[in-house]
Amino acid sequence: MDTKAESRAAAREELRKILIDLARNRQTIAYSELARMIESVHLHHRSPLFYRLLYEVCDEEETRGHGMLCALVVRKDSGVPGGGYYTGMAASGHDQSDIEASWRAERDQVFEYWSQH
Repeated sequence: MDTKAESRAAAREELRKILIDLARNRQTIAYSELARMIESVHLHHRSPLFYRLLYEVCDEEETRGHGMLCALVVRKDSGVPGGGYYTGMAASGHDQSDIEASWRAERDQVFEYWSQH
C-alpha cells in the first residue's frame, strides 16, 4: 500500500471513530470542526477528499445496519446537514417527503444504535 492510500485509510478510520464517539454522546458536529479534528492528513472541510471520506464512512456504516453516521455532520450556520447529505439520502431510497424530519429520524436512529453498542 502506498503512503497516500495509507493516509487516506487512516483519515477515514479517524473520521469514523470521531463520528461514533459523537453518536454515543448524542452530539452533532460542524463540517469545519470535523475536518480540523482529523490528524492523519490535512483536510479542508470543503475539499472533495473530505466529502469522499465522509461518504465512504456513511455508506459503510449504513450497509452494516448502523445508520448514516454522516447525519451527525451539520452546517455551522443552520445546524442541519448540507445538500450533499440529502442527495445521498435520496440515492439510498430514504423518504424525501419531509427531508428535515427524515434527517432528524436518521440522526436519532444513529444516536440510539451507538448509545447501545
